[in-house]
Amino acid sequence: MKQPFFSMIAVGLGLMIVAGHADAQPFDHLKCHKVKDPHKIKGTFDPAPALQPAFEDAGCKIGRAKLFCVPTEKNNVATQPPPFFPGLGGQDLTNDFLCYRAKCPALPPDTDVTDQFIDRTLTKMKTQLFCTPAYKIPPTTTTTLPPPPPCGSATVQECDGTCPVGQMCEPIGGSCTCIPSNGPCAVVGLAPECVGECAPTQACFDVAGACMCGP
Repeated sequence: MKQPFFSMIAVGLGLMIVAGHADAQPFDHLKCHKVKDPHKIKGTFDPAPALQPAFEDAGCKIGRAKLFCVPTEKNNVATQPPPFFPGLGGQDLTNDFLCYRAKCPALPPDTDVTDQFIDRTLTKMKTQLFCTPAYKIPPTTTTTLPPPPPCGSATVQECDGTCPVGQMCEPIGGSCTCIPSNGPCAVVGLAPECVGECAPTQACFDVAGACMCGP
């Protein structure tokens, strides 16, 4: 006899659904999705559902993740037979669950269970899944800065605009202008903005309104 899907999750994780009537607990269901996990978890663990000693176990084996479950609600329910306890609710769930393939030696006893659909007795239960709390990782965002403006549109304080290859943006005559980036001091730039090349021990600066190299 094939084991009911929801009983496998309840037994495998010891996930308790607290039955009760509630007016507003919208996220007391789990919607589970089959997944392909690139990581393989392998090892053992001892589940200990303290409030349900019949489901305690030891020496359980855990394997690769098989299901990803998210809290949800449901609307427009239409089933045959119709729900017998439509107002039956559970605890409000806020985090996701990742369910791993599991195998445990103990076999829980037959258990009487009810949900919103019907009462039944679950038999031949064995652990197949173990679900752990999980959280989605927000996607990584990158900020793309706009390209610098053309040299003539840049602010004079910065003059960080773009120029053709081999030129640089410098403040000339109260505005930003593209000038050669590797020319002699007396040729490149206009005083007092002197930026041309000089000998290694000299610098290009304004001397009486002209660009000259000096110490």
